[in-house]
Parts: sequence; structure tokens; C-alpha cells
Amino acid sequence: MIVSERSREAINEVQRYDYRLMKIMIASSSVNIHFFSLYAPQSGLSDNVKDAFWTLLDEQTTAVPSEDFVIVAGDLNDHDGREKNGNCAHGGFDVGERNTN
Repeated sequence: MIVSERSREAINEVQRYDYRLMKIMIASSSVNIHFFSLYAPQSGLSDNVKDAFWTLLDEQTTAVPSEDFVIVAGDLNDHDGREKNGNCAHGGFDVGERNTN
């Protein structure tokens, strides 16, 4: 996770839950902002690994006080849209083949 020098002084908390999920909490003048950075498991991993990851993310985001903001960003290893045609987000200008998740 990259943080600007200006924001660095406002960091109140850094949590690394595992190698796929971390959080920093920045205190602003009006609200705390919890930034979660993640790298979701790939489709080839077991359902147990994927379920454990999503459970951990759910537990940690719901533990944030309701008056604070939550931002989740990273590589979710997923596709966009209801249909799996692969062109709804990038217009068909991709490289390689689509994965199964």
C-alpha cells in the first residue's frame, strides 16, 4: 500500500491480517477512514482457501465502527457484469483468456 507523505502523519493504525489482506486507518478531522488492501485468491485454489479469505474480509470490514468510512481496493480476481462474455468492462481489448471465476 502506498501512502503520500501528507497522509502518512494521519495514519493511526496498520494491521496486516495475512499476506492477502491489510488495513490502514487514517484519522481525518471529521471521520476515520479504513483502507483495506487485498489480493483475493485465484480460481484454482480450494474453496476452503477462498471462503476463509472472504470470511476474514467480512469480519474485518464489519468490525469497523458504523460512523467510520470503509474503502476496499485491490485485486478481487473476479469478472464484471452478469454475463461472462468478457467485454463489458474493457471493450474486448484484453490479452489472453478469461479465467473461470
